Amino acid sequence: MIGSRGYCKLYDAACRIFRPARELYFGVVEKTMGYDRSREAEAAESASKVGDYDAVCSFLSWAFDRLAGSRVCIVGPLYDGGRGGLVGCDVVMGVEQVYLSGVKCDVVAGDMDVTHGLVLEGGVLERFRIVHVHGDNYTRVVNEARRYRRDVVFTSQAFCFWPVLGIGGFTDGDRLVLLAMGFKAREIRLLGFDFRAPKCVGKTYCDQESKSMKLELSRKLLVEYARIYGYDIIEEVVEPNVYLITLSGRIK
Repeated sequence: MIGSRGYCKLYDAACRIFRPARELYFGVVEKTMGYDRSREAEAAESASKVGDYDAVCSFLSWAFDRLAGSRVCIVGPLYDGGRGGLVGCDVVMGVEQVYLSGVKCDVVAGDMDVTHGLVLEGGVLERFRIVHVHGDNYTRVVNEARRYRRDVVFTSQAFCFWPVLGIGGFTDGDRLVLLAMGFKAREIRLLGFDFRAPKCVGKTYCDQESKSMKLELSRKLLVEYARIYGYDIIEEVVEPNVYLITLSGRIK
């Protein structure tokens, strides 16, 4: 599975899977926010120079095998245990503010802008850490990531640049949903997310107006992801801030 130069064929397969999501990013987020595409390319190229080849191949092998047909629970910044909680989850993933709730996760995703950057070292992580690089953060993130163990998987919202995984997405939450959809999870449950009202939890800096716009774009992306990858979204089931996403039989 891993080539002589540390390359794995699953990387090509994943990049093909998430190509529609990257194109959606260009058409929705880049167009709305006015982001510079060349900066996204610089971010991916910079991260590629320090990316861990083995970590990416290991993550993809796990994701293709473990996420397909699984019930995936994604823990957001507002999760407080709730009714039912994580009972029945095959895989647990979380945004980096998950350190606040102490939930044990298989995957933690973020761009290292939480108050406690120690999320990369903390006890909330069991398997994989996904660190997102983009045009505004890559110098800081790449330098900071060097301080930690090498098993970091870098992601980009715009480009596949080996070993950086270009999966698209915009916020940590919708990026994790996209991962679950791309690898064919049977059911995705979002716990502790509110896409209507911005709440800056655990952030070192947060602009309410910008956060509100990002959440609106995130909601729009989720609807499009569901259409592309064949899912139905049921909003706020069981209790507030809980969303259920299920396969609809329309997978392309």
